[in-house]
Amino acid sequence: MSTTDHDCIDCQEKAIALAREYGIAYITGVELNVTFPYLDKSISLDFLGYRYDFNNQELKNKLRLIREHRETRARQVLDKLNVEFDKENIPRFTEKDIKNIQDSVDGAFGRPHIANYLIEKGIVRDKQEAFDKYLVKCDVPKYPLSLAEASSLIRNAGGKLIHAHPNDPNETSLVSITPDLDEQTRIIEEYMLDYIDGVECWHSRHDAKTTAHYIEFARKHGLLMTGGSDCHQKPILLGTLDIPDYVASQFNRLGEITDRSTKEAKMLNISREFVKQWVEEHDRRFEGGTALQIEMEIRDWLAKQPEPKYFDKEHFVKLGRWKTPRQEENYRSNDEDLIKEATRLAYEVSNERLKLGILEVLTGVGVPVASTFLHFLHPDKFPIFDVRVRSSLKKANKWNRPVDDRSDDAWSEYVNIMRDLSKNLNVSLRELDKALWAYDKWG
Repeated sequence: MSTTDHDCIDCQEKAIALAREYGIAYITGVELNVTFPYLDKSISLDFLGYRYDFNNQELKNKLRLIREHRETRARQVLDKLNVEFDKENIPRFTEKDIKNIQDSVDGAFGRPHIANYLIEKGIVRDKQEAFDKYLVKCDVPKYPLSLAEASSLIRNAGGKLIHAHPNDPNETSLVSITPDLDEQTRIIEEYMLDYIDGVECWHSRHDAKTTAHYIEFARKHGLLMTGGSDCHQKPILLGTLDIPDYVASQFNRLGEITDRSTKEAKMLNISREFVKQWVEEHDRRFEGGTALQIEMEIRDWLAKQPEPKYFDKEHFVKLGRWKTPRQEENYRSNDEDLIKEATRLAYEVSNERLKLGILEVLTGVGVPVASTFLHFLHPDKFPIFDVRVRSSLKKANKWNRPVDDRSDDAWSEYVNIMRDLSKNLNVSLRELDKALWAYDKWG
């Protein structure tokens, strides 16, 4: 089991001790709210962090900052409420009311606590009315935490990030974009897979169809599957969902489930044996899938091309989508002659930063995608610039920049690190890339 307070991990040490006392398998948990930009708007989504080190200072500092913002936000909401109360001749909330609300808070202060107090004062009948009548119109923006930052926080603390209740009709979920399950998972595929390690399949407001859909999706992408009651009841009611035993066994495979978070995290040792083990895990997971087929198809096609090598539009779009599918429309907008000329020139010039810059002229091609084309053009010289690989390098104390740094300078440093490791371990850049990517995803 796990307790996932919003933006707060203060209870985790006590929870671990109680779980041990009563023989309960326990992993650390936290719920983070993310501002997710989609098309022309930003929506609010929840993500769960599991099995992290609760002593990680970076995580603790960020959560403290978020909680302080929640306190400020709650007071701003109360100020807006008083404006509404004045219109309806309802007595304004005073400092005494604010103190009463704060005294009721066990964890992070937020709108649900204000809703409870509105019910207690007889101003509304229930939480739904509290939100519909007051708390939606009186809302104040939440702390702007991005998905990339949430992912880095949890992963850098040794944990896994899970997309919470994706089809919950009553909460912050993808339903605010679309109720269509296929469209929801397309959005996850295009915008989230680099940053998440799993998805919450079982939830108190997920129906059987939703659960089955997300189980299939998780298995397709090798994601962790979790479940949660999203318990906000008073009194608290735990264990209201029937979640299969194999969900917990996923975390058993990842490491010792009860004690992991209390142990000091060990630095990752990248050895030849490590690379062999995780390349095998990578290929086993993707065996029979389209990703490996596309990779081999493009490598075979390039091998047959005369010097100097280049990409035509068909294979340019195919490889771009293989790396970052959400940019497919932009890839297709490039003129075929420009694609051929840019990729041929990038292949021929000797200056490495110039190679990268030439490819970035193409629409939809940023540093990570440009690095992918360089890798396929020069597989022995350039690695694929990937956030999961950088995350593993950070765990091995070989990457000192932020994990989500995608700058040209970061790419140059990354290339040198990967070349040195490849040479020292006598493994190919692609083998090293696969191993570090797989370790971050499943390790």
